[in-house]
Amino acid sequence: MKIKQPKFIYLDVGNVLVYKRTTEGENIARELGFQPDQYETIIQKVIELQGEKISSKFWNIRTLDDETQVLNEFHRKMCEYLKIDSSDDLIHRLTNYRTKGDFVLKEGVVDALESLSSRYKLGVLSNALPSRRHHELTLGGIDKYFDQIIISMEVGFHKPDKQIYEIAINMSGVHPSEILFVDDKISYLEGATKAGIHNLILFGSKDSTNKFLKIKSLRELVTLLL
Repeated sequence: MKIKQPKFIYLDVGNVLVYKRTTEGENIARELGFQPDQYETIIQKVIELQGEKISSKFWNIRTLDDETQVLNEFHRKMCEYLKIDSSDDLIHRLTNYRTKGDFVLKEGVVDALESLSSRYKLGVLSNALPSRRHHELTLGGIDKYFDQIIISMEVGFHKPDKQIYEIAINMSGVHPSEILFVDDKISYLEGATKAGIHNLILFGSKDSTNKFLKIKSLRELVTLLL
């Protein structure tokens, strides 16, 4: 399976550029004194109690300020549900576990981005909250390597919706045939195909498929494009 030389490369962030050492569930559970395996159940209970109001607010997040406000409100409701007194300082810490998660750069990412950005225009295409732009993409100053950063919650569309790929194509300034898209989810690559992007690479997936070329690191991508 061959790869075409692109003019623009879009990369996902989670698992491609960064990984989590610990999850927000682990950290919030420790902070509030319950077991990490209870986190998702508690989240769902609080959502059920809030109904459509909290869901509507969440899906209308477009900025970091929006995100912080919604998460602060949600964590206060979580504390109420758990019958825990919630100081402003506690709420701030809980929200930071979400907006400033325990992410680190994957090995070799900076060197790979340095090499790729010297030859191609690079972009981010990520399903994420606005905090991704302000936190994960600032680790090691990697945001400087990207000509475009497209965050799903900021634009209101999410992979694999066709609209977010069309936004990416328009922002790239090149023809879809000149774009290379790297993601760790097969469904997101298939979404890109429907939008006309056919130069695709599957990153680090354990799924068995022969539809896409696979790589395990950005170093491999650099080698492929030499």
